[in-house]
Amino acid sequence: MEGKPLIESVHEAIYTLYHDPDCQKKNEANRWLMEFQKTIDAWKVADELLEKRTDSDLRYFGAHLIRSKITGSFHELPQEEILSLHSSLMQKLANLDHKTENIILTPLCVAIVDLSLQMSTWNNPISSFLQKCNEIPPPVLLEILRVFPEEIETEQMRLGANRRKEIQIELSNCAGHLNNYLKLLISRDTSSETLLKAIRCFNSWIPILEDNSAVLGCELIPEVFQILTDPPDEMYDRPVNIKSKLHDAASDLMCTLLIGLRNPPFDDVFNMNFISKIANFENAYHISVAREDEEKSMNYSRIFSALGEAYLSLMINESKPDIPHYSMRILDLILTCVGHQDYEVSKITFHFWFGLGELLYQKHDDAVTSLFKPYANRLFVALARQVQMEPDHEGLLEENDDFKKFREDVCDLVRDLIFIVGSTNTFCQIFLNMQNSSSLTWDQIEANLFIMYAVAWKMSLDENEVIPKTVESILSLPESTHVAVKYTAILILGELREWFDEHPNYLIVTLEYLASNLQHPELSEAAATSMCSICHEAKHKLRDLFTPLSNILNNLHTYKMSNKSAISVIKGVIAVMTNLPSAEITQAMKEICWLQAFPLQKLVDTRESEAAVVDHSQNDPVIWLDRLAAVFRFVDHKDSPVRADVCLPAFTEVQPVLFRVMDHYQSNVAVMERCCRCIRFAIRVLGKKGVFALPSLAEKLVELYRLNGHSCFLYLGSILVDEYGNDSSNWDVILRMIHAIVEPTCALLPDERSFRDHPDTIEDLFRLCSRTLQRLPICFLRSTSVWPLLERGLAAVYLDHREANSSVMKFFHELFDCSKTNDPTFNAAKTEAVRQIFEKHGEALVYHLIHASVFKLPSYTLVNVAEVLFDLLHFDTKVTMKWIELSVQKLPNQNSVGSLMASPEQIQIFLKSCVTATKIKDISKSLRDFTLYYS
Repeated sequence: MEGKPLIESVHEAIYTLYHDPDCQKKNEANRWLMEFQKTIDAWKVADELLEKRTDSDLRYFGAHLIRSKITGSFHELPQEEILSLHSSLMQKLANLDHKTENIILTPLCVAIVDLSLQMSTWNNPISSFLQKCNEIPPPVLLEILRVFPEEIETEQMRLGANRRKEIQIELSNCAGHLNNYLKLLISRDTSSETLLKAIRCFNSWIPILEDNSAVLGCELIPEVFQILTDPPDEMYDRPVNIKSKLHDAASDLMCTLLIGLRNPPFDDVFNMNFISKIANFENAYHISVAREDEEKSMNYSRIFSALGEAYLSLMINESKPDIPHYSMRILDLILTCVGHQDYEVSKITFHFWFGLGELLYQKHDDAVTSLFKPYANRLFVALARQVQMEPDHEGLLEENDDFKKFREDVCDLVRDLIFIVGSTNTFCQIFLNMQNSSSLTWDQIEANLFIMYAVAWKMSLDENEVIPKTVESILSLPESTHVAVKYTAILILGELREWFDEHPNYLIVTLEYLASNLQHPELSEAAATSMCSICHEAKHKLRDLFTPLSNILNNLHTYKMSNKSAISVIKGVIAVMTNLPSAEITQAMKEICWLQAFPLQKLVDTRESEAAVVDHSQNDPVIWLDRLAAVFRFVDHKDSPVRADVCLPAFTEVQPVLFRVMDHYQSNVAVMERCCRCIRFAIRVLGKKGVFALPSLAEKLVELYRLNGHSCFLYLGSILVDEYGNDSSNWDVILRMIHAIVEPTCALLPDERSFRDHPDTIEDLFRLCSRTLQRLPICFLRSTSVWPLLERGLAAVYLDHREANSSVMKFFHELFDCSKTNDPTFNAAKTEAVRQIFEKHGEALVYHLIHASVFKLPSYTLVNVAEVLFDLLHFDTKVTMKWIELSVQKLPNQNSVGSLMASPEQIQIFLKSCVTATKIKDISKSLRDFTLYYS
């Protein structure tokens, strides 16, 4: 595009982007236009593109370009050109009509609104727009008014809390004028398009209007009720597409209105009338169901659920034993939607049901809870129909199937609400119903079993009638049974783990049944999960079964199961192994470890190249490393502690194999991460017994880290420091390890951009530093390694990666927290060591913390910043406060267009809150409030 006039180059790029079939050229055009958008020339070109009235592509791009420039680059515009831009945009908006496409209209309206928000000299912009209602076409003015409340919260513009508050006050003050305008407009223009835009406009204003009566008094509210009450085909004489859009817009408004009515302040007469008016939508809902109009059915489901949430607190807190609150009739409306044939309609109600369960559980009133029992029973019956698979479905549901996710949500919901009716009653009733019916199809049986699976975990351990019959029925399922029925039935066995522990006579036959299904590709996951659950729960009673269970591990490589399932089996067998005598555990550990280590050794011996590795196959080292890690991870479970002595021989034998794997696959980050993870679990279970491996492990991780720079080696280093850093005899090894790591890490992280490219390295590096400060602080602080790390830490304060930023802040917290121990001599020595760092880098750290909080970091990170500021204030209040004041003084008083950011009074409030803070959360709240003045 070189050599051409700029406007022609832009035209050509736009045409290529929208119409050229060559994807490569499209991408090149897109990149060129994105770069062009950042230039000053884009302002003028955007204006020229908007004049191309006959070319919708150019106008579309021009509209989005001018919006983007105003929203994100307004500071580029000279002050003398702002009024000119304002006049130009207003003229272009005045020339638009109802035929203008929304894809052009909306960005232009957003552009003028964002302009008005950023022009501090434009006072009362909303009033000025309303005063020009005769000059601006109604569709344009309605769109401007619609986007106004939404654009106030756009962070990209950095309006600041003061400007936002100013605009919000004006919005509230203009509510009456808006109502009058809408009333006048719909009386003059009864077209569907105008009504649609008016409803959308008012909907965006509802959240900012605090007066509910003013909202309900709007002239549009009766229209909205009329749209939602009338059967779809009787909704005036409107085109089909407009009827659908009107219904959606009316539903959106009704839901927004109901959200604002949470804990309604109105009297009972109003509430009963209001609920009755919405209950009148039920007939229209049934018509939408009959006509298979799922979109409208979903709208009614949203409305009924929002109504339920609005009155949920009254429904529960005002209900008396045997005297339900009148709002409970809403439950019937919601249950009607749960019964819809489309599970998406049903799913909309789940948020309400979860909320109901939470409030009932918190109230803990059996008399009130019993009022909801009939509704919960009806809900479970409806859900049992909703989770039914298609009768002609073969096999299991796919992992990413939306219906599978819905069934998981149903399971969670049933588990949350089962306390209302009781698990045992529900489980037994479903089983007896199935037993007494001979006409159930496989999909109906599976659906009932699914609900039984959801409640089985809370079964009474004393139940000796239905559960034995259920178990026997599952164990005797015919071979021809649909695989989905078998799958769900097997999961039930795992959920009955506590019952099996109390009834050990069923254990052997059940585990044999599960073991036989491990070889079934589609059932292995369920069988492995249930076997793991039962083995873990009943491990004390399965000692005699360890040999046959361990034989399963010998054959795992022949089964067509996922690695996740194999690990579940290993976890279950390990749980049983921990109850053997110590000598037997030692031998069993070695055998189980070698079952995983031998394939690794074979891969290395045969020099299997990385290119030959097939993911999830027998020659994938990740599979065996994950299984070996599982052995060490679960052998020392909190419920069955095992002495390190019995695990030491196993780790001693497999450590050389792990080192060989690390050497062979050193450039493969996935394999290196698994190796480090495996060693991590081994070190954790060995504890102090594993100190013999510290020198070789430190040497190996330094060697490989310097070669490849994988951050997992830094993480492993932090584990070594955590386990062995308390012993002074290990300090030389640890300090040498850290010193060797610093040079390649600093080379990898020369600037702020590199921090964004390597957040994992930042996270793991400063985790290592934090643990070093916890274990050997004085030696570390006196070492030469600390200074380059501090410099990287200061720069990393601005990193907005959640985990990496948290790790950096944790490092500074550990650095300046000098009162952690009860040893005054130690605390004094650390304070002396930290004082030098404080004097050299403290001012820069405080500035970076304040500046990053205001301009860079998301709000969820500010609690970590507050913790560091609190530590600094505790370390030296006077000096730290001086630095905080200096840092605040360096912040801009005004934004790029002259709007006040934080006033002197607001700054003083923040400073006072810092100096008087007694808890971290005091600073966190003040810092969060302060940053809003600049966002």
